[in-house]
Amino acid sequence: MKRMPVKVQRYLRRIQLIGVGWVDAKPAKEFKAGDRMMFNYGYTYTVKEVRRDKRFLVFTLISERTGEEVEMRKRPDTLAAIAW
Repeated sequence: MKRMPVKVQRYLRRIQLIGVGWVDAKPAKEFKAGDRMMFNYGYTYTVKEVRRDKRFLVFTLISERTGEEVEMRKRPDTLAAIAW
């Protein structure tokens, strides 16, 4: 039996969020200012700023629900959910 080539789409990666289910994801290093991230229970945040800190990326995020500004550290290869 001949193997068929696998065509990989850009957002074929998916992660499972609590209260939401399976959603598209991409590595943290691909996020830029203005992108939206989704977390457990459907909470969404807008990326305000991304900066490098040794081995981590530090994201400044703004909650779309409360308007609160928070900082979060992620490794560059960590998958994060995309909020469409």
